[in-house]
Amino acid sequence: MLKKSDEAFEKLIDYFKEVKEPTVICMFGDHQPSNAVASSVLNANGIDVNNMSDEQQKLRYEVPYFIWANYDIESKTDADTSINYLAAQVLDVAGVKTSDYQNFLLELKNDYPVITATDVETTNQNEDLFNLYKKFQYYRLFDWEGESNE
Repeated sequence: MLKKSDEAFEKLIDYFKEVKEPTVICMFGDHQPSNAVASSVLNANGIDVNNMSDEQQKLRYEVPYFIWANYDIESKTDADTSINYLAAQVLDVAGVKTSDYQNFLLELKNDYPVITATDVETTNQNEDLFNLYKKFQYYRLFDWEGESNE
């Protein structure tokens, strides 16, 4: 299915290359294969899934992504991010007005470029900012009662 997915995505990009309306497309994987699938692939590559290093474990959760546009946008490679930032980044690249919360995320990314369930990378450990992020996350998951542009 990977080959078919790649072919379909190539057709999508080829189509939007010819469209006059400015278009931005983001492609990323939304999940990892199950352990039943991953363990056989890792074993075939000489990796014992029961004795993986922290770095090997972290790599299991990395998912490539890209943001493409049919007009000129800033090109970056190896730009690590995490899923919590991706929507705000796509809107920012597209020049779409972002909400106050999305602006907060774009600022947070400066100090915490990657936040995942297994890893938090920081360039400037700002505990107050990170605690505010955790409160926002809680609110958006459990207390939020509607759409707003706050």
